[in-house]
Amino acid sequence: MKKPLLLAPTALLAGLLSVSGQDPQPSPTPFTSAATGVTPDSTDPRVRREQAFAKLLEGQRYIWKTYRLQSQAGKTSQMLLAKPAFQRAIELDPSLAEAYTALAEIAVATPPGDLDAAISLASQAVKVNPQNFGAHRLLARFFTIKSRLNNGALDTAFADKATAEWREVARLDARNAEAWAFISAFAELRNQPEEQIRALRSWVSSVPPIEDGFYERRMGGGSLAPEAATVKLAAALAKSGKNDEAASLLSELIADDAQNAEAISMLNEVVDSTDAASANKTITALQQAVYANPTNLSLIDMLARLQSRAGHLDEAVTLLKKY
Repeated sequence: MKKPLLLAPTALLAGLLSVSGQDPQPSPTPFTSAATGVTPDSTDPRVRREQAFAKLLEGQRYIWKTYRLQSQAGKTSQMLLAKPAFQRAIELDPSLAEAYTALAEIAVATPPGDLDAAISLASQAVKVNPQNFGAHRLLARFFTIKSRLNNGALDTAFADKATAEWREVARLDARNAEAWAFISAFAELRNQPEEQIRALRSWVSSVPPIEDGFYERRMGGGSLAPEAATVKLAAALAKSGKNDEAASLLSELIADDAQNAEAISMLNEVVDSTDAASANKTITALQQAVYANPTNLSLIDMLARLQSRAGHLDEAVTLLKKY
């Protein structure tokens, strides 16, 4: 039996919370009466819009009930009850992008999990309202799934679509960690180091997300925390030959968290790849980490090795005797 392509429950109805405040344009392909079996109640646009919002809220109430349920069967039942309410909202007001967005997530979150239908609905939402954050994020996630990122050979066509949609998410929310994380991941796979580094810098300065389940599942346990971004940025900088900046970033990170094993391991790699000519800048950065963590023998050993490589043998000996 085909399993549904479930997204994180807390992401449901993301589009309903992202009204742009702009006047929406009519949809070129609205749901018809035949699709819902309901005849419009009025020809007055204002009345129809009020009725549409009433149906939108009705659908939301069903969705809110899913947050209190534990079983997937119960959640699915509530989403299926919400579906005709959102369809009716679109029939009454085809410019209601939030209803398309909600239907897109219902399509992928209920068995059998129709990803293509969800893409079609989310695409309709952004046609109706290009400022709809929720629909752009759904499309970005759907295209990321289709691209097979971190799950086999990359589908470049869908990778391009996913990147474009993540850029739309970043356009609407410049400090969205998830968007920059995926943009950097695609850039790395496409061997675009400058683009990767730009995206990673934006990720480092982004706001920690409330929900990072999709990224974690897609990237095999990866985190959207700024600390994770810093380690990835340092790795990208080191690969581009910018060891001094990489060491500085990692040293600051370790100074704040002496137990960050990933950062310490990465710093060790940076130290090993640093030549004598550029060692002094890296030494300065590494000293910060040692001063902040004087009992960390790994850091002390790294600093002593680097000092020796730079020709500062006396300093290396003094350091080892001191600690």
